Amino acid sequence: MGSLHIILNELGFDSRLAAFVRFDRNDFNDPRLFILALAYRLASFDHRLGEIIVDVVQQRPNIAETQKLSEQLESLVLEPLNKHCNEMQGEGPIVIVIDGLDECMQNSRDSFSELLQLFTDDHFFAPFPHVRVIIASRPEYAIRKAFTKNHIYHFPLDITTPETHADVKLFLTHELSKIPNFEDAAPGALDTLAHRASGLFIWARVTIDFIAGDPDKRLREVVKADPPADAVHALTILYHTALDCIAEDKDMEADIRVTLGII
Repeated sequence: MGSLHIILNELGFDSRLAAFVRFDRNDFNDPRLFILALAYRLASFDHRLGEIIVDVVQQRPNIAETQKLSEQLESLVLEPLNKHCNEMQGEGPIVIVIDGLDECMQNSRDSFSELLQLFTDDHFFAPFPHVRVIIASRPEYAIRKAFTKNHIYHFPLDITTPETHADVKLFLTHELSKIPNFEDAAPGALDTLAHRASGLFIWARVTIDFIAGDPDKRLREVVKADPPADAVHALTILYHTALDCIAEDKDMEADIRVTLGII
């Protein structure tokens, strides 16, 4: 089946990331801000789009306050793309990645429904064959129900495939390369970590963040921990290892116990 990374590679090396918008339930969870965020990133990506978007904002200073997402999409995204469609199409595909769509479900139900309608419209980016839109999300019912149109290709991510494990290893390779001589601290660390991630990017991300606090010591601690039985067990072992390392400081241990007790 491949992986998301492989699919992006297959789009061709001429493909360019035009925009990456990531929803987060804590920091960026309002669907009403999506078009504005997308327009900002497109303007940053290509000066031709940026000039048109700036003109629109200057001519319509209240566009950011417009309640209809469809109106914002038309003025700030589709019209700028349309004006430079032919020349940009000849320059190769551009990719728009939207991550964590489910993270904005709870903020404004009406706006979220409108956003889903935009994504599922048969004409959404249809005039721009050079634009690829990738949406990553948990398979929440409302999203699965909406994304049933023929122009939407579903790609379930399977953490057990060799391709996913290879992607996790690629990520770990990139991040560990920032730690000087990490192989000296824990020989074979890369292969060990890639295996213990069990296909979970969140495991790899948390591990890298944890190791960064004290690379030599913490890398050794993670590597020598018991191997996991499955993905859930992998996270459990990682959190145990992190807490054990941090709790060596008695004051920190007391703070952790108080915090966990409150939770």
